[in-house]
Amino acid sequence: MTTRDFSDDEPTRIDQQAEADVVWPEDAPAVIGRYRLLDLLGSGGMGEVYLAEQTQPVARKVAIKLIRRSRGQPVGRAMFEVECAMLARMHHPYIAQVLDAGETDDGRPWFAMEWVRGEPVLDFCARHGLDRKARLTLFLRVCQGVQHAHQRGVLHRDLKPANILVSEVDGRPLPKIIDFGVATSLIKDGPGDRATRTDRAGTRAYMSPEQLVGDAASLDTRTDVYALGVLLFELLTGLRPLADSSRAALTSFCELLQTRSVAREKPTSEPRFSGEAAAAARRLPEELRWIVARAIAPDRERRYASAAALADEIARHLNNQQVEAVPPTLSYRWRKFFSRNRLPVAAGAMVGLALVAGLLLAAWGLTQARAERDRAQIEAERAARTASFVQNIFRSVDPVWAEGFDTALLRQLLNQAAERSAAELAGQPEVLADIQYTIAAAYRAIGQNDIAREQMTSAARLTETHGPRDLHLAVMTELAQLDVVAADYQQGLETVRHTLEQMRSQAPEEAYQLIAALTVKASALQQLQRF
Repeated sequence: MTTRDFSDDEPTRIDQQAEADVVWPEDAPAVIGRYRLLDLLGSGGMGEVYLAEQTQPVARKVAIKLIRRSRGQPVGRAMFEVECAMLARMHHPYIAQVLDAGETDDGRPWFAMEWVRGEPVLDFCARHGLDRKARLTLFLRVCQGVQHAHQRGVLHRDLKPANILVSEVDGRPLPKIIDFGVATSLIKDGPGDRATRTDRAGTRAYMSPEQLVGDAASLDTRTDVYALGVLLFELLTGLRPLADSSRAALTSFCELLQTRSVAREKPTSEPRFSGEAAAAARRLPEELRWIVARAIAPDRERRYASAAALADEIARHLNNQQVEAVPPTLSYRWRKFFSRNRLPVAAGAMVGLALVAGLLLAAWGLTQARAERDRAQIEAERAARTASFVQNIFRSVDPVWAEGFDTALLRQLLNQAAERSAAELAGQPEVLADIQYTIAAAYRAIGQNDIAREQMTSAARLTETHGPRDLHLAVMTELAQLDVVAADYQQGLETVRHTLEQMRSQAPEEAYQLIAALTVKASALQQLQRF
């Protein structure tokens, strides 16, 4: 039995003002129980809804639903009683509450319920200019109300914008789910099971495929989840996704929602969805498209199991967490991680870049330093080898061997060596001092004592400042020897005494240095006849 017209969207009128074309029935009583009827708010398939005033025990306005006299047959009366019983089960801030019930004097059932001072949810969102986040937050509350009904064993079966009225309380949208006139029980053999479960009741545009074909045995919480999915799409886009809920249309539209590129619907003899709906779907964020697709899936096994599960998905989207409906690809998980942790990731990236840049600069600097060190070491080793080679050659000049030979060529070589070493080894004072010491010794060997003194004096200045200390002591011993050779015995004695004091205090590595200095001292004392 059909209890509701399958028109585009039959509104349920629980509003502040009655429709202009709604006529007050002639048989309507002026008073029902302790309620005085004020206005006719709306008329439905089973009866009328009136705005009434209660004066006792409290003064308030309520909405009274009164069954029509023509509906006083057993089935109609049973459905009315089912609605009253189901509403009485539920106590939730987002569901209109039943306050009272009874019969008129002529036997017509009625019940009084909370008067909802609101407007349909789509009208409220449009009039207040709610953004996407605010609409999703409002939708979460609707899901909470539907979940409460399901937990009380009540399936609404007619969820649509006209049956969700919204008012503003303390600056916050407050939804109220109304019109459980075609609701049924989720509990087998419960109230209304035989009376309504076989009815194909509801509003066509919001009916699930199983509800559309009248498969009463398959109706469960996922039936209302489907209607919530359609409502969600309508809240986000202002458009209904489909002209009907046939499996072919649903399958095509869900595939459209789950693809990145939304193609135009090919013309068919049976309209499925409009180009406007396709374009609106394409503009939705990826996560919301997947959520809607799962909520209105043709196969109810693929839908969310409950209104609470759908609400959890919306909450995850609002909290920037991973949504279960979206395939958990690696790229999606990384996008969500970065999106959820923008500041830490940005800070970490900056720190990481700074560390990498610092490491690269440090590595480059270390490489350069090592290269410079290696080059310097190579140059130093080459200079040392060269100096050693030259020193060995010059040290081989024995004064006994050179006596009686022409030393002009040797002097020329020594002169060139002295000039070049002073120019080329200026930056290596230790090497230069060693070379000058050797050249000076060679000059002394061939009798060029004055030139030898110049080289030795320069070596003494360099080693005094730059070291090494052993070389400085050897240079000072040679200078004392040159004083003795020049017959300046007293100066030579003073120089060698000072050198010996340093040697004894510093304990030179090689004993021959001490022996050489003592020999020079002995020679000076002998010449001074201090035997």
